[in-house]
Amino acid sequence: MTSFIYTAEVGKQPCKPVSVKRLSEGGEVHRYVLWPDADISNEDTKVQAICDAAWTEDILALWQKELDQKEAALILVNAPTIEKLKAERQRRIYQIADPDKQAYYSRLMISWLELGKETWTSDQITQVEAVRAGNTAIDAIVAKASLLEAMDPIPADYQNDKWWTNE
Repeated sequence: MTSFIYTAEVGKQPCKPVSVKRLSEGGEVHRYVLWPDADISNEDTKVQAICDAAWTEDILALWQKELDQKEAALILVNAPTIEKLKAERQRRIYQIADPDKQAYYSRLMISWLELGKETWTSDQITQVEAVRAGNTAIDAIVAKASLLEAMDPIPADYQNDKWWTNE
């Protein structure tokens, strides 16, 4: 059975992290840090004693406050914005037709309209129907984005397909 020598030191930060160094008989060193919310039940009794002494009720409350502040900041950073919503709308539109394809089909349709519908081949009619279907899908995406934009707050899961499809 391998035995270990533990050393632990309370950090200088306000929330009192405990730095632990475990040295095996073979000389292998393992270092790690325990924070006030760590489960120390499997730690060496010396390490547990240092943690228990360092992590008073005030320190635990301070640590929880710090965690809550970090979580709130993370929520704000990840919060949906109109810019993010517009980017999602654009991403979905690009999946249907990227801007180059949209411009190409617009020019193509204009040239065909100038020739007159009566001159269209069956392939051209099929392409026109495909472009119309794409435009209808794009219009639906724009409409869904407008509905989402009007919501306050914008749903956190605004990227979920449930907000963008009619299903």
